[in-house]
This record gives sequence, C-alpha cells and structure tokens, in this order.
Amino acid sequence: MKNPPNPTEKFSLKTLLIFSPLLILYIMVLFGFSLRQNIPFEYHYLFPIVFLLFFVLFLLLAPAMGRRLKMKPFYTFGFIVVNVLVLYFNSSIKREYEVTSFVEENEKELLNFVQYFQKNGEDSTLLTNMENMSISSMEYGKGNYHFSLYYNLGYGYGLTYTDSLQLATPKVAPNGSPIIKWIKVKEHWYYYSYFD
Repeated sequence: MKNPPNPTEKFSLKTLLIFSPLLILYIMVLFGFSLRQNIPFEYHYLFPIVFLLFFVLFLLLAPAMGRRLKMKPFYTFGFIVVNVLVLYFNSSIKREYEVTSFVEENEKELLNFVQYFQKNGEDSTLLTNMENMSISSMEYGKGNYHFSLYYNLGYGYGLTYTDSLQLATPKVAPNGSPIIKWIKVKEHWYYYSYFD
C-alpha cells in the first residue's frame, strides 16, 4: 500500500534555501529605506553589494526554483522576468510614505544643518551630526542644498532643499544623473531616486 504524500515535503529546508535569495531580495526592496537608515554610516556601501550578490544568486538558482514549481524551461525564463519586473516596480512603492515620515521626524535638524552650513560651511561638527542621522553628504549648488541619504555606484536617494520662492522640480540629481522620480514633501523638500 502506497503511503499518502506528506505535505511538508514540498516545504523542505532545501526548498526554503533555494527560494531564500528571492525572499531576501523582496525584503531588501520593500524595506530598503528603513534598512539603510539603520545601517551604520560607515557600512552603507554594503547594501548594494549584498543586493547584487543575492540577485546573482537568484539568477543562478532560478532553474532549481522552476523545477521545484514544476515549470518548463521557457516558463522559468518568464518567472525570472516577472520577478525582476515586480522587484523593480515595487522598489518605490513605499518611498513617498517613508521619505515624508523621515522629513517630518527630522525637518528641524535638516533645517539646522542648512543654517549651520550657511554660517560655518562644512566642518567636522556638521559632518559628525550628519553621520549620526545617516546622511552621507551635504552640498550646495544652484541655490539648492542637497542631502545625500544614501549613494553608491550611481545608486541612491536624497533630499534637496531650496530657499528660492520659485519652486521648480530639478531635472537632474546633484551629480548630474537623470532622476526617476521626484516627490514633493512639504514646501521645499524633494526625494530623488535612481533605482530604489
């Protein structure tokens, strides 16, 4: 007599390990802003490296995932494409809420940075205070004050503040990179994203 199929066999530890890179990628995409804000300043550069590592691991394990899901090879390719697109489009799903919350919680400190910079320029006190808030840099250009909350290898996000009464959405990021999305926050704050 045949033994009945064990439902836990489908969810074995091996299956969990095979699908874990994809799961970790989704966690990194959906909670990336919060994760990076809680990573110590000196380790910010690790986030994109870990992301790329898990992305490559996902691509390598995709055929095994397809076999676990009983997919034909062509459908496995579709599985990869669909997940890459879902990761990309979900990457900014919570950003407006996250950056609005960040500005509301830290607006006073950010304005203090602008005022301090206007009086003293960039010095060690300003840099230390910015590092404590996980702000990697602040620069002034074209009448705007740019705060880089995270930047590495062309990937990042930040805020721009202007004293100008004419509020216009900048066309490019402070370093000249094209901007995917600007979000107006309060009167003068914007959030920019390259791929986030």
